[in-house]
Amino acid sequence: MSLFILSQLLVGLSFATGVFAWQQPTRKGILLGMGACACLNALHFVCLQQWTAAAVVAVTAVRILTSAYVQSKWVMWLFLIMVLVAGFSQYQAPISLLVIVGTLIGTWGSFRPNPLHMRLAMMATSASWVVHNIVIFTPVGAVMEGCFVISNAIGYWRMRKQMANCCA
Repeated sequence: MSLFILSQLLVGLSFATGVFAWQQPTRKGILLGMGACACLNALHFVCLQQWTAAAVVAVTAVRILTSAYVQSKWVMWLFLIMVLVAGFSQYQAPISLLVIVGTLIGTWGSFRPNPLHMRLAMMATSASWVVHNIVIFTPVGAVMEGCFVISNAIGYWRMRKQMANCCA
């Protein structure tokens, strides 16, 4: 099996995990599912030899799993610095900047206590990854992130509706 086919299988599994995660009703459930998704996605980028993306997504996996349990601003700043170090130490091309900026937004969002703010930041992050994955040609990765934007938007809409009904 070629590394490209293996990468697409890994990102396909990541895709399924992520869609499931975005439909979880709790912030912690979303983050734990997305942590597993990010681990698989990092392996996908390793197979494609996309080192900036692999490094940043590996940091993202640890960050997401950490933020499921910790919402400290100090920890958030630590992960923001880690993204910058991982991203720029593995910098390959201008498209790498999209990975870094998108991941910085997601890092900020994952430490937001308000799940609506978290979802908005993660939608922006996924949108940046859609563009990245199109440019580096990982078709399943591009579709996955596009579906994450849609799935997350549905979850966001449902959550807003529940909050409005609760407080009305």
